[in-house]
Amino acid sequence: PVSQTLVKLTNPVVVPLRRLLPSLGGLDTGTLVAALAVQFLTLQLASLIGSGSGWPVLGLLVLSLWELVNTAMNIILFAVLIHVVLSWINPHADHPVLRLVDSLCAAALEPIRRIVPATGGLDFSPMVLLFGLFFLKMLLQPIFMDLARSLS
Repeated sequence: PVSQTLVKLTNPVVVPLRRLLPSLGGLDTGTLVAALAVQFLTLQLASLIGSGSGWPVLGLLVLSLWELVNTAMNIILFAVLIHVVLSWINPHADHPVLRLVDSLCAAALEPIRRIVPATGGLDFSPMVLLFGLFFLKMLLQPIFMDLARSLS
């Protein structure tokens, strides 16, 4: 129900873009362009309100892309934290939100589980993923910021 609600809310914008932009590999380019446009407009509005003048388009586009990447990593990060905590409290709960969290986590944790198997009944893959996400965020943020500044 949660994912169906999100799909119904975003379909008026995303479906026309999907018709115009073909998917590349497993990437839904229509949805990505819609999210990038919303983030771009949000950052442009914030910069106009804050400083009275907006950023140049290329710099703002890079910042928008970073915000989307950062948001995606934060969603995975919080989903994994929720998944871990709920696995301690009530591991067999069946709720629509928990199924959504489990599906998000499974996609991110499965490649790590192939490399780092569970040891003695303990699954260390969430910890590896969390450390990896924190490291990736610290690595990527300066790169995106420097690129945005150089394009401005």
